[in-house]
Amino acid sequence: MSALWSYLLISVCLLHELTANDSNPQVGEDRCKNPDGRILTMYPKKIFYNIGDTVTVNCPTGYQPNPSSVRCVKIGSSIGWNNPPQCIGVTMEDRRVTSSSISGRISCTPQCPGIWRFTVQCCAEPYNYISCKTSYDKSVTFTDLQPSTKYRIYTRLSTHWGQSPGIVEVIYIRTEDSVPGKIEIMKVPSMEDNTIRWSLSEEWGKITGFQMNISAWRDYNVSFAVDESLQFPPNVTEYKIPLQYGTNYTITLRGFTSGGAGEVTTQNIETDIGDPPLHMEKTISDVTLWLHPVLSLNGPIRSYEIIVFGGHEGNLTEECLNFKNTLYNSSWTPIRYTAAVLPAEILTSPRTFTLGDNHHYNGFHNAPLIPNHNYTVYIRVTSRWNHVEKSSCSFAGFLQKCCHFLHLGSLSQC
Repeated sequence: MSALWSYLLISVCLLHELTANDSNPQVGEDRCKNPDGRILTMYPKKIFYNIGDTVTVNCPTGYQPNPSSVRCVKIGSSIGWNNPPQCIGVTMEDRRVTSSSISGRISCTPQCPGIWRFTVQCCAEPYNYISCKTSYDKSVTFTDLQPSTKYRIYTRLSTHWGQSPGIVEVIYIRTEDSVPGKIEIMKVPSMEDNTIRWSLSEEWGKITGFQMNISAWRDYNVSFAVDESLQFPPNVTEYKIPLQYGTNYTITLRGFTSGGAGEVTTQNIETDIGDPPLHMEKTISDVTLWLHPVLSLNGPIRSYEIIVFGGHEGNLTEECLNFKNTLYNSSWTPIRYTAAVLPAEILTSPRTFTLGDNHHYNGFHNAPLIPNHNYTVYIRVTSRWNHVEKSSCSFAGFLQKCCHFLHLGSLSQC
């Protein structure tokens, strides 16, 4: 008996709940029932709807109601919705992204209704209307996009009779990095400042590094060659190149992004020759002068000049460097003359040269030394290339012509 009363009490409570949510006292087959679904919702929200009620169909983000509203109707002896409502998932599938394009296909789950029309718009971020591109196809392709750029893709839905539910989906896609453009050389290295400095815009994508190749050669010395390849991280944009005198350089630079290696920038440099190395000093023994070949480190060696200054003088390096080739003239006081100019080709190994042997060398007279006279001797080494001439002077020794005796650094008394 108690079980029967419990059943009757539960039934009354359920009936009261139903009538509280629906002002119409009718229930069951005389009304339309709210669809039982996890995605679809209806507004206003009820369990049952009366014949003639029009209800809005709502769907979560990424889904579109079909149709957007329904009406409870009686067709013959049946009561139901004039069009069964459903939520259709809308998304862009088969996405393909490059550095300059975005493509994809609008897909519906289940199938897109035939009356639906899509408008897909692609706009760069931050928003710039001029950059927007529009497609009216379900298969979309946007080209001529900027690399490494964030784009907002809007998918809008409308029906063939003009109804526009609005934006169905908004997604963000970043185009891939492209290979970078050419590096701009901001500072060209020189012998005074051997720093090379460069710059590269990130409009093609995030810079991941740089590569520098250096080739060096000398037209006057085929045995000289330098080839070097250097890698730099993206935060390094300068480098000190150990430049050498009288050398041709070809420097190539290119940047890298995740898209690969960029265009090559080439910088050609030719450095002037420098002062040749000094000849060995104090190489006089009696009246014999020892000559040694000098290496062509800073330019091609052209000649070796023996310069004789009359008198026992101090440091004459500056006078030697500024000295003009002068033929011997005994009437000049003080005596200063070129005893000989020897081309570099004939001095490929050490050799001796006798001061005052009364011979001519390349047009210059190695005049006999005057007895009881003091002499200061210098060796001037000269390089010449591309109309540039450089010289170095070294002290060979002091000489007194009296009894053919020489004392380096000071004169003995004869």
